[in-house]
Amino acid sequence: MSRICNPSGGFRRLHASNFATIIHLGTISFCKRYLSWKDDPLGKTVGQMLGASRSGKQNITEGSERAKTSSETEIKLTDVAKASLSELQSDLEDQLVQKGCIP
Repeated sequence: MSRICNPSGGFRRLHASNFATIIHLGTISFCKRYLSWKDDPLGKTVGQMLGASRSGKQNITEGSERAKTSSETEIKLTDVAKASLSELQSDLEDQLVQKGCIP
């Protein structure tokens, strides 16, 4: 008999989850190393970047956990994770442009 829903909680085996964790840890390192208090006195840029990276990671985890009860919820949370990581990508690109690393 085939399963109707996916087994839940397998996020640790997902490549997306592992990559999201690496991205989150890399974002923390990037912000500590390259974003100074002088350039971001209120911490808004750093907060947004760290929040987006954490949101991407956590929504993959939560989506995986919810897979057993609702495929629709899993898909929605995965979509939110993708959007958060896209937001982070844009912020990182903006920072690299401002620092003259990319034209």
